[in-house]
Amino acid sequence: MGFFSSLDAEKYDRTYKDSDLARRIVGYFKPQWRRLVLISILTLLVAGARGVGPASASEAGNAGQAPGGPEEKHRPRIRKRVRSEDDQGNLF
Repeated sequence: MGFFSSLDAEKYDRTYKDSDLARRIVGYFKPQWRRLVLISILTLLVAGARGVGPASASEAGNAGQAPGGPEEKHRPRIRKRVRSEDDQGNLF
């Protein structure tokens, strides 16, 4: 394409080694290392706490108990229709 043809390297462009760039980035974050560690720990704690609910519900379901009571409490109730007759033979 014509637009990208002029984007070649210029004479004044510098090339950097990856190690130089990594050293520079570490230098930027070094003064904030305590905040980075705290944020990382809090992020892991929140992620773990959010995973506890579904995991415990799954375990409760596997154990035959739902979180709130016995298994029978959470089964859908099926009502059977019973046909009965009165003395005259009428169904109700």
